[in-house]
Amino acid sequence: VTGGDEGEKITFTDGKGTITVKGGQTKTITGLPQGVTYTVVEAIDNQFTADKQQVSGTVAATVSTAAFKNTRKTGELTVHKTVKSSTEADLTKEFTFTVKLSGMTIADGPYGDMTFEGNKATVTVAGGSSKTATGLPTGIAYEVTETSQDGFVATYTGERSTICLAPSHAYFTNTKDEGGLIVSKSVVSNVTADKGLEFSFTVTLEDT
Repeated sequence: VTGGDEGEKITFTDGKGTITVKGGQTKTITGLPQGVTYTVVEAIDNQFTADKQQVSGTVAATVSTAAFKNTRKTGELTVHKTVKSSTEADLTKEFTFTVKLSGMTIADGPYGDMTFEGNKATVTVAGGSSKTATGLPTGIAYEVTETSQDGFVATYTGERSTICLAPSHAYFTNTKDEGGLIVSKSVVSNVTADKGLEFSFTVTLEDT
C-alpha cells in the first residue's frame, strides 16, 4: 500500500511504513483501506518526554488522527559566590558573571534568575548567595566566566559543562589579596629591666 500527502510517498512493506513529522506539522496518509487496524509508534528521543508512545485504531470513512506531544527535557544551572576577606563589607560584595550557551539556540527571554539574549546572560551575584537559571534544555553546553576584580584572587569549579536532568552548579570563590604588617621593637639600654618594658603604638589604616 502506498499513501502520502503533498507529494510525499509512504511505502508499506509487510504492513509497516516510516514517516517523519516536524513539530507543528501534520501529515495525512491516504489510500488506506477501511477496516484496517493501525498502530503508530514514535521512536524514542531521550531529549524529550512524550505524552504517549503509540496510538492504535481502525481506519474508517472519516480521517483518523494520531496526535503526539513531546516536551523538551530541561535542567538548571546555579552560580554560587563565596568571598573570603577580613573586611566585612567584602563578604556581600557583588560580582558580575557571563553565562554562554552553545550547541543549540534557545529563545531569548528570562530563565529563572537569568535573562538570555543570543544564548548569553549577564548576572550579578553577591558573596554568600547564588543565582539559578531554570528551564535550560538538556544537552546544551554552558560556560560561566567572572569579570575580574582588582584585589581578589578567584578560584572556581564546575564553570564549564553540559546541562542535564540533575542540577548543574558553578562555584566561584574570591579571596581578598591581603598583606600583613609586623611591628618590632628593640631596646638599647644598660638597665636590665628596660628590656622588659612595653611600649605603646598607634596603627592607622587608610584606603589608598
